[in-house]
Amino acid sequence: AWSGAALLGVFWIALVERTAGSPGLALDPNAGAVLAGSGLLLATAGATLRVVSVRTLGRWFVTELDVHADQPLIRNGPYRFARHPSETGLLACAAGACLWLGSGAALAVWAVALLPSVLLLVRAENALLTEAFGDEFRAYAEDVPSLVPGVW
Repeated sequence: AWSGAALLGVFWIALVERTAGSPGLALDPNAGAVLAGSGLLLATAGATLRVVSVRTLGRWFVTELDVHADQPLIRNGPYRFARHPSETGLLACAAGACLWLGSGAALAVWAVALLPSVLLLVRAENALLTEAFGDEFRAYAEDVPSLVPGVW
């Protein structure tokens, strides 16, 4: 719930700042074009990762913390590279939107509200999955990072 509210805040603030004519993050037009282009690519990649992640989980994708008795531990698709690729995609999409729209205020909300709420969600999901799958999830967690391959 908190991550959804924070995500909405990021996009709303970025759009308001952009329509208000704020100079945004870039100090010159060339840097602004590079930021906007990079942000658009990051937002698109993040949204694509989120869609692929949700489709990979199929009927097991839920918005609340829950594991069904007959649910398998999904380790294919983007789940080969990150245990929570849907959240990685969400963070990338929102950060990309901040850059694309050139909003420093939205980027600050991303850093102080969205990122911490997603990290808390990931921690809770890890605990739930450990409880549900035990050693199978522990072994998976040793092999596959939480959000970003090679980083965390």
